[in-house]
Amino acid sequence: MPDHTEAVAKWAEDDYSYSKEARDERARHLTKLNIFVRNARDSLFKHFRRWLNHSLLPAALMSEEPTAKVVAACMLGKSVPTFDSDPNVKNELRLSGKLVYNSEVHKREIDLVKLHKFISGELNRLKDVTTEDEADHGQHAPQALVAADMLLGDFDMRKKDYQSQFGNLRWHMHSTCLPLPSQTQFVESLVKDAANASQTDRSEQHRSCYCIV
Repeated sequence: MPDHTEAVAKWAEDDYSYSKEARDERARHLTKLNIFVRNARDSLFKHFRRWLNHSLLPAALMSEEPTAKVVAACMLGKSVPTFDSDPNVKNELRLSGKLVYNSEVHKREIDLVKLHKFISGELNRLKDVTTEDEADHGQHAPQALVAADMLLGDFDMRKKDYQSQFGNLRWHMHSTCLPLPSQTQFVESLVKDAANASQTDRSEQHRSCYCIV
């Protein structure tokens, strides 16, 4: 992206004081920039859509509370929560139209209004999807909808208390949704690290830990 940003910064509108060859070269250069951005965007949205479907989205209900509540609201077709009682969310709706949450996990500020708009838009888009690779059941599991509704009512879905009331629901969500990330990029990264350790004949214990995880 820095290379692309620099190239765009140096770009100017067609100047007919340039020769035709120079203008053609500039047009070819702009085409390369457009191809780069289009492919980067397609790759990004392909990753989003792998998770933004009715089957996998409930995994986000166990994320940080503000983002989890936004996901819950989207799943139930409700508007974005106000977070009036949450000291970690800055209400800037009157000034900038934002609800700002400083996420410890992502190490950045998240506009919860935009997050809600994005997720809701993707779920609505899925209603019209007909291609095989993006086909979705079109509805969340009943347990996931119950969990989303309870989460909006300030039920702590992240606690590991399975003995109290609704403990069975917690256990279902944890055992069904939390293992999902281990099937994607996390396991790929650990397998590569383990392979590197094996090639250098070092860290047998470290490699064993990876396999256990």
